[in-house]
Amino acid sequence: MMPKILDQVFPAVMFFYGFLIIVMLHSPVSNFFRQDQMAPWILQWMAILEKRKSFYFLLFWVGGLWTLQNLLFAID
Repeated sequence: MMPKILDQVFPAVMFFYGFLIIVMLHSPVSNFFRQDQMAPWILQWMAILEKRKSFYFLLFWVGGLWTLQNLLFAID
């Protein structure tokens, strides 16, 4: 993959991955099912994601700003 294409794709992947995890952690549906209807391995996985929530916020913001920067420089 060319570095220029990678520079366009990587920040967007960071942004959308962080966005997906944040939405999943803060979704009322996941909070409703979290306690009594999920399998134990899903509960463990959700606990791990909850511990790393600040990392996903960092991915969301850095990826979003980096993508915005790439879009602004592409206009020139």
